[in-house]
Parts: sequence; C-alpha cells; structure tokens
Amino acid sequence: MTSSGQEHADHRRVGEAPARRHPEVELTRGERDREIVRLHEEELTLDEIGKRFELSRERVRQILNERGVKPIGVEGQGRQRQRRLRHALDQRDSILSRWRQGQAIGALARELGVAPKAAQRVVDLHATEADSAARRQSLNASSAASDRRYTDHELVAAVRAVAERLGRVPSAQDYVRLARELALPSAPLIYNRMGWAAAVRAAGLAPRPSRRSYTRQWDSSACWIALEGLVDECGHVPSVQEYDRLARGRDDLPSLSTVRNRVGGWAVVRIRLATRLPDA
Repeated sequence: MTSSGQEHADHRRVGEAPARRHPEVELTRGERDREIVRLHEEELTLDEIGKRFELSRERVRQILNERGVKPIGVEGQGRQRQRRLRHALDQRDSILSRWRQGQAIGALARELGVAPKAAQRVVDLHATEADSAARRQSLNASSAASDRRYTDHELVAAVRAVAERLGRVPSAQDYVRLARELALPSAPLIYNRMGWAAAVRAAGLAPRPSRRSYTRQWDSSACWIALEGLVDECGHVPSVQEYDRLARGRDDLPSLSTVRNRVGGWAVVRIRLATRLPDA
C-alpha cells in the first residue's frame, strides 16, 4: 500500500479525524500517541484524553492497546485516586511547607513520593490565604534571583540548545517541555526578559508565525490547551491579574477577554485547572 493509501486507511480508524498536525501544539501522530499514554498514566479518563485530541473514547483505547497499555477502568481509577490522596494527606504538612517555599507540585511530589495530582488536591483543600501569600513571595524572590543569575547570552543559548535537541525551530511549548529536562532557564524568564520571538531570532533562528495572526484558532479547545500548558509551566493556577499580565506579553496565550468569551469566567477556569497535573 502506498503511503497516501496507508494514510487514508488510518483515517478510517474508529473515531479518528484525518491525520494532521494540531495547530496549537503541533504534534506528530507518534508524539500524540506518547502524550496519550502519559495522560493516561496521570489518570485522565479516556473521554478527557479524547477531547484533547478530537478522538473518540474507543480510538483512545485502541491507541493505548497499540502501545501495550491496558486502560484502567473507571472503578479502578477511583480506588487508585483514593489511595493516593490518603497517602498525600499523610504528608500534608510537608507538602504545604514545600509549596509555600515556591516548589512546583511535580517537584515536591517527586521528593515526597506522592502522586502529583494528589499533592495538588491537598493544596487545594488545605492551603490558606497565608500559605498562598508566602508562596507568591517565594516565587517573586526566586524570579528576581533568576533574573540576576542568567545573562541574555545564556537565555539565547538555552533556546539554541532546545533547537539542537529537536532539530528544528522550537515553539514556546517545545521549550517548556524540555527546559526542566535540560536544566535550562524557565520560559517565563525568557518571556519577561526578551520575549519569545526576540530570543528565537537572537539564537539565529526564524520565529514561527505568531498565533495572534490566526485568531480563528482560539476556539475553546485551543484556549484550554494553552491554559493547561501554562499551569504545567508555572506549577500553579495563576490569578486573573497574573494571567492578564502574562497574556499581554506572549503570543502563545489567548487574551483574557478571549478566554472569557470562549470558555467562561475565571472562576470556571480555576475550577478546571485546579485538577491539572502541573508537571509530571
């Protein structure tokens, strides 16, 4: 069968749209399938995973089976979540202490040996306003220290390192995904110091077209992808004021007014993002 014929056959798989790169996250089919496995390990349901990639529940199940992963039933997921939450609650004080110090949920969860989602749930249930204020102070201090620690030359070198790793011009989400693995400066630092497009140009690369020129792509699905990526990046759900400030300086985030028009008020956003795994 020719490659075009194989592609056509793939299109006919149950519940799957024609093969294409998603305009917001630009995943190949292989990258998408690996991300589906990762999300399943994070305990997202088949329906939740399917909505992210415009796939049916059955197609998600097929992809997991193709990757040698047996989908966990709803009841089994519920029991797992309860066990992990109980384990995290046993370490509530340690979780809150590290969270107040500015640690991302994923990092503190690894240190304590608890599930990241369970750790986030502990924070949602037990963090006080004083805890939140202490965390903001820690994050602000950490951001100031990062500004002093990295030179512009080092930020540009970090972008170039990600490009070399990928073999192509990286997107902002590419950088977010690889920055921790490669021990590079954070994406917010690059945005605040230089702006993403300027950093890419300084690295001798051609920036990808700004998504601001494609406003029709900011449908509700695209907004959620961007918002969830931001939570992964920051390790917390931003306040509406913080989001508005970030979105004004970035071309990979919809404006606050667009978010409100596409998905609803910020209270709706916070409820959904509170269950997002910050960085697995």
